[in-house]
Amino acid sequence: MEQDLHDPQVAREKKALKDVRALLDEIEEEEKYRFRGMGLQFLVVVTLIAAAVFGYQIYRKMTVPPTPKPTVEMTAPEYQDHVVARIEFTRVKYRSRVQGVPGTTGVTIRIDANGKAELKTSKPSGDRNLDDNVLSLVAQVGSFGPPPAAALAGTDHVEMTRFFTLDADRKLFIAR
Repeated sequence: MEQDLHDPQVAREKKALKDVRALLDEIEEEEKYRFRGMGLQFLVVVTLIAAAVFGYQIYRKMTVPPTPKPTVEMTAPEYQDHVVARIEFTRVKYRSRVQGVPGTTGVTIRIDANGKAELKTSKPSGDRNLDDNVLSLVAQVGSFGPPPAAALAGTDHVEMTRFFTLDADRKLFIAR
C-alpha cells in the first residue's frame, strides 16, 4: 500500500525534474544564440568603422595631393608657388576655418635659409580677427623647406607678400 502512495509522487517528481531540465536546455540554447548574435553585431560594427576610416584616408589622398619638397633646381617663382601650395595644403588638411569679416589681408612671409618662416601682416584688412586667423593658418605650415640658391639670389632669406581674401561664404583665397 505504501508503494502505491509513492508511485504518483515519484512520477510527479520525475516529471518536474524533466520539465526543469527542458527549461534549462531552452535557456542555454537561447543564450548561445544571443551571444553568437552579439558577436556578429560587433563584427559588423567594427567592419563599418574600419571601412569608414579607410574610405576617409582614400578620400584625403585623392583630394589633397602632397606638396613636393623644394629642390635645388627650383627657380624663385617655383619656390614661391611651392610656399603657396604648402599654405593651401595646410588649409585643406586641417580644414581651417578662417573667422572674421570678409576682406583681404596681406601677409609678408620671410623664409630663412633653413626654411623657417617669420610672418607679419603687411596690409591689415581692418578686421583684427581675420588678420590673426590668416597669420595662424600660415604658421601651421611649420617649415617651408630650405629655399634653393636661385630663390635666395645672394641673400640669406626669401621674402614675399601674399594676399588672402575671405569672401562672404567664409572661403579663403590666396592670390599667387
